[in-house]
Amino acid sequence: MGEVSVVGTTDKVLEILVMDMNGRTVATFTGTDHFNIANLSSAAYIVRIKTQHDNTEKITYLKLIKK
Repeated sequence: MGEVSVVGTTDKVLEILVMDMNGRTVATFTGTDHFNIANLSSAAYIVRIKTQHDNTEKITYLKLIKK
């Protein structure tokens, strides 16, 4: 598994942070709705996605498990 895409929203993706389960940022992606996690170890991660619609920003947290 390497390439991951954000789906289910038409909002503009501003930033994606991938964090370990202790909340430490391990990867940051800006201005894109897809990212590559091939270089990350097999583990569970928290993904923080910041989106924007009109002038309103929204933050969504998801759990990502890399096997």
